[in-house]
Amino acid sequence: MALNIFNNAQLAGTTTVETLYTAPSIAGGDAADYDCIVLECDVANIAAATAVVDVAIVTAGAVTAYLVKGAQILVGSSMKVVSGQKIVLKAGDAIHVTSTQTVDANLSVLEDIN
Repeated sequence: MALNIFNNAQLAGTTTVETLYTAPSIAGGDAADYDCIVLECDVANIAAATAVVDVAIVTAGAVTAYLVKGAQILVGSSMKVVSGQKIVLKAGDAIHVTSTQTVDANLSVLEDIN
């Protein structure tokens, strides 16, 4: 088990989907046996205008489940997208972020849960 913390992934304002994190696979292993837990996800607006943000889980099977969609983050503010609850990701699952302004996205992930 390893706690990996991914900090300050700066995403330029774009309507293009940015991949913040993808759960890794075990080399030569069975992907179904490899889990990761998202402990926290924060998004901070560092731009000079309100940011409209989407954060979604996209499974390896291309199923999208939004954690927030169209959330407005005011100038100088932040949003706790995941806080308190735990989100389990299987190998190949990803966290995608889209924003209309430049934001910092911070993610804490516990990897290699078997």
